[in-house]
Amino acid sequence: MVACARRWFRRLHFALLGVAAVRLVAVLSHLPWWVHDPLVYFPTLFLAVPGLVLAVALWWCKAVPRAVLWTAVAVLGLNVAADLRLSWRSPDSVPGQELRVISFNIYQARLANGEIVALVRERRPDILCLQEVPFEFFEAHEGDLRQTFRNVTYHRQLLVATIWDLTETKAVELPQGRSLQHLAVDVRGTRLDVFNTHLSVAKPREFYSRLRAQQQETDALLSHFGAAPGARLAAGDFNMPLHSTGYKRLAASHESARSAASTGFGYTFTASLPLTTIDHCFGGGGVRFLRCEPLAVRLSDHRPLEVDFQVPAATP
Repeated sequence: MVACARRWFRRLHFALLGVAAVRLVAVLSHLPWWVHDPLVYFPTLFLAVPGLVLAVALWWCKAVPRAVLWTAVAVLGLNVAADLRLSWRSPDSVPGQELRVISFNIYQARLANGEIVALVRERRPDILCLQEVPFEFFEAHEGDLRQTFRNVTYHRQLLVATIWDLTETKAVELPQGRSLQHLAVDVRGTRLDVFNTHLSVAKPREFYSRLRAQQQETDALLSHFGAAPGARLAAGDFNMPLHSTGYKRLAASHESARSAASTGFGYTFTASLPLTTIDHCFGGGGVRFLRCEPLAVRLSDHRPLEVDFQVPAATP
């Protein structure tokens, strides 16, 4: 009985190790999306923690040699390390205006209500991007938000508020019934195009169809984002983990705040037990990220993403 259990645990161990090795290849390269995304979509720790525990237990029971243990530690450890970000950017001084944006999926305000507005007042962002905002929340707190922000816009559970003047606002309909808010903000003479969105999530029962939908939404987002004439910022709940095809496509053409200015793992989901990052911020056209950090609060199933950045100074 014991020998049979050891055989099955060894088989499970080698299966986990094989998946982790292929996953590491996917992280470091560009496999076809239908192979790539299933490997990287689910949190790294779901694979790494049981894999490492099983490796140590099998070695302790002398069911595998030491070389296998260290191979498991290396492969699984590299998977975890791939999620780690170390910011080496020097704090050089560049002319421009420093701003702060908070992006937060408030989960239909199910876990908190007025506390969300209180957090915003405390953190004092220049730009606020909220997702999953029920109309009842907007209706109840519009007045409070307008006491803090000069402009507040709402469209289909998306909300953007800013202390700066607006020169243009529009709502863009994306595929699969998703939406994109687009605001042109005047920051001391510099135009900053701000985008706020919430893309589809790949649910297990509709995994591949949702991934295709996410790709279509990403195509549309890149089209609108890339067409902005100057400094631009896109924030929101993209429902894309770090190494996914969609994230790589966005990060290939626009700088990721997490890659540029985050330190540590920076997981945003879930708020109670952060295991992955699906909330992102991207910039282009001279936007320079200075800091990117999830806030350790439990007002939603997501953690708010707070990003400090700089836009170039207006040319005389």
